[in-house]
Amino acid sequence: MGARAHASHGMTSTGKVVLDSWPVIEAARGSRHVISAIGSLLTEQTPVMSAVNYAEVYNAVLVVEGIIEARDTAGLLKQTVELDLPDYERIMQAAHLKSLYYLALGDCFAVATALHHEAEIWTGDAELLFDGSPWQVRDLRPGAGQNRPITRKERARKIGRRPRSTKRPANEPEIEIDDLMRFLDGFHVN
Repeated sequence: MGARAHASHGMTSTGKVVLDSWPVIEAARGSRHVISAIGSLLTEQTPVMSAVNYAEVYNAVLVVEGIIEARDTAGLLKQTVELDLPDYERIMQAAHLKSLYYLALGDCFAVATALHHEAEIWTGDAELLFDGSPWQVRDLRPGAGQNRPITRKERARKIGRRPRSTKRPANEPEIEIDDLMRFLDGFHVN
């Protein structure tokens, strides 16, 4: 398959896969490499996808191809993946991830979904592929693992963990993902 698995600390994978929007959009654009990877995955399991990432796919296809193609793609995708609707805890976790990492909000939902399912994220999005991330990820970009040109975001150091905000109180402790999960497990909306 040519994809490189990036084993990160903090999580062990159950063998489940969470699809980010990136590979689905690339497949819709005709990427043979990604189509092959997803095709192989579908013979083994039904991947999970956050409803937020599902909306990203719909939007990306809608903008480029129009409403009919977007509806067709969304319909096929809905039959192909286990759609994961985020609950309150997952929403709060995604918001917390957004404050800690240089990630788009949709990527935060992919991560929160993967952490919830103890799954590996399949993506090609450089924001999710940095070393030291507390989630597992498989790089689906063609040539993954080989010497690649540095992206604009990597050059600007806008990948990975954000520096601590200077506006936060100095005595406020940092909250790690594991601590956040324990906190959210005890917090339920009535």
